[in-house]
Amino acid sequence: MAGRELGVVLLNMGGPSTAADIRSFLRNMFRDRAILPMPAPARYALAELIAQLRFFRVRGQYAQIGGGSPIVSITRAQADALRRALAEEGVEADVTVAMRYTPPRAEEALLALSPHVRHSVVALPLYPQFSFATTASSLDDLAEAAQRLGLSPPVPIRSWHDEPSYLDDLADRIRDALRDAPPGVVVLFSAHGLPERSIRRGDPYRTQIDETISGVVERLGDAAWRIGFQSRVGPIRWTGPDTLEVVEKLGREGRPVLVVPIAFVSEHVETLYELDVLVGKHARAHGVPWYKRLSTQNATDRFGRVLARVVLRTLGEVE
Repeated sequence: MAGRELGVVLLNMGGPSTAADIRSFLRNMFRDRAILPMPAPARYALAELIAQLRFFRVRGQYAQIGGGSPIVSITRAQADALRRALAEEGVEADVTVAMRYTPPRAEEALLALSPHVRHSVVALPLYPQFSFATTASSLDDLAEAAQRLGLSPPVPIRSWHDEPSYLDDLADRIRDALRDAPPGVVVLFSAHGLPERSIRRGDPYRTQIDETISGVVERLGDAAWRIGFQSRVGPIRWTGPDTLEVVEKLGREGRPVLVVPIAFVSEHVETLYELDVLVGKHARAHGVPWYKRLSTQNATDRFGRVLARVVLRTLGEVE
């Protein structure tokens, strides 16, 4: 490993840094064929309509978490943590970030790499569990950008939901949080929902969520736990049960709740607003006596080492 050089691009969805960015973020997201699988002219027209209809509600959500999303700045910090961790392993890596729906976009990320590593790039999505709507969309976007620039295809990391160091980190942080929890606490794993039609078409996301939780629960031992899914949009059927419904049931049982975001590794609107504000308010209104949300991994040195293990394992340099 010593002296090896490579490029790494961290892939994430992005988010509006200010209220002025919200409309373009929504427009770009719903223009993605992985989100709206229909011909481009109709998809673009519908994306514009959805952006207009959702703008004021979404702006209100971001207003409650400071006016914008911290996801880009956190992802940049994660890139720095990964770079340091790889250096500890003797790998000199140039690490950049590419957002799917907001700057910096894929081409910008590739051009930010040193020219001598642009043909040896690893693409690392910050989605531990694979989904066509997130992982595949981001990997395809980066591969298309590399082709336009005449670069070699990046080496894709499609999933790391069962990476042992990732599971160890989650379990250790949950265990630490449980030390301050009252008796009878339930660990509620909350993941982003997915339309059931995607599961029927072969998307492995739900299976990988279950496998991640199984690995964490095995490490925790006898902790009581539940699973819920959040962020549903539209009238179609989504994976369940809904996180709000699970919290309501736990409130009726008088159980304390520790919510663990299981598909997110950086703070953004789905943790800071949905879990902290929306689900937290719902929990209090339905009798949950104690409610706490575990922070995401963000850019700790330990998480940088987790990401480094994922990269090195992909390259065949660790067992």
